[in-house]
Amino acid sequence: MTKVGNEKDKPSRLLGIGQAASYLGVEKQTMYKWVCQRSVPFVKCGRLTKFDPKELDRWIIKSTVKEIDVDIDFITDK
Repeated sequence: MTKVGNEKDKPSRLLGIGQAASYLGVEKQTMYKWVCQRSVPFVKCGRLTKFDPKELDRWIIKSTVKEIDVDIDFITDK
C-alpha cells in the first residue's frame, strides 16, 4: 500500500466543543466562555461551533509565556 501525500496535505478533523475542551484539558464551560470572548480560534458551521486542532496548537504556542532568566543573587542582595 502506498501513501499519497503527507499529514500536512490532509485536512484536520474539526472537534466539537467537548472534544476541544478535552484536547485543551479545560471544562466545556471554559470553552463556551472563550468562544464568547473570541479568545480561542473557532469555526462556525451553521449553528455548530467547531475547533481545528492545528489552530488550537498554534493558539497554545502563541499564548505561551516565555520564561525569563533572573539572577537570584541580584534579587536577594539588599
